[in-house]
Amino acid sequence: MSFKDLYDQVQSCSGKVSTKQLLQWAIHHSEICGVKEVWSEQVDHMSLRGFYVEGPLNNGPLAIPEKAALIVLSRSMCTGPEGKYWRRLVKTKELMHVFDKEDEKAHSGQTLDAQLDGFIKPSESECAQYKAENKAYWRALACLCPEHIRRELKEKFLAEKLSLDVLSVTLQIPKAHVWRYLDDDFEASIASVLED
Repeated sequence: MSFKDLYDQVQSCSGKVSTKQLLQWAIHHSEICGVKEVWSEQVDHMSLRGFYVEGPLNNGPLAIPEKAALIVLSRSMCTGPEGKYWRRLVKTKELMHVFDKEDEKAHSGQTLDAQLDGFIKPSESECAQYKAENKAYWRALACLCPEHIRRELKEKFLAEKLSLDVLSVTLQIPKAHVWRYLDDDFEASIASVLED
């Protein structure tokens, strides 16, 4: 069971992959047995769009059993013109943490601090938790659009038959992230997360 198994399953899709389907497949291909999603008014999307918590967690407003996870999304992020696109991308990115290795998880205050320092000084960060955030992002992009569809869309974009706006609507991800699918380094970035 690995991210590569999920990635291979996504490649068989002929269109947009739903987050509901990704959730089912991610659970099947990981050691997690369930994931719950909640939206929070307390999470300000200008500083944090979402986060992933893995059980067991017995204290706090929501108990999380062992081998289960919680994805918390900013409610304010999910509103507005691209709200559903942000939800799709962030939920999928957080879901990809089900594939984190044990040393990549922020299980202590010290590892969480190291992860947060990575966001402040990304060029200086070597901590496993910060690197796991980057891997989760690339895994999400790989799962939200099968590679054969990405190539078709890129060809049409380069031929000026599609705009970034149309790509955003087609892929249902925020316009600010669509360009990643057009990047010449996209395949290398995906290959690096498949090797891991």
